[in-house]
Amino acid sequence: MKKLRELSLFADEMANMRSDNRNPYVGASSFAHKGGVHADAANKVKCSYEHIDPSLVGNKTRVLVSDMSGRSSIMMKAKELGVKRVKLETLFKKCQVVSNHLADNEQTRGMLDGRLFESML
Repeated sequence: MKKLRELSLFADEMANMRSDNRNPYVGASSFAHKGGVHADAANKVKCSYEHIDPSLVGNKTRVLVSDMSGRSSIMMKAKELGVKRVKLETLFKKCQVVSNHLADNEQTRGMLDGRLFESML
């Protein structure tokens, strides 16, 4: 079971198909959390929003930072990226400004990717 995601990606590659991020269990978004209360609850009690441990199928939990993110989502993303200490208020304000700017553009609405997030630290 631990190689289920890897097997799914291999099968897609052999069939010359693009992987569907929304596939249950194996998709990149299967264990993605976005939005303040949702992400905070998922962080505090994993089983509240994750039906199984993602590592059982070779996947991982992801935190998406968007215009709906609150402090806990931003801090979880910083932790995911390996940031040890962050001035919370400074980081939060920067993320809000950038995320709101991205929300104005239809193609980038709602997503603040890891590279952009890291550049703000």
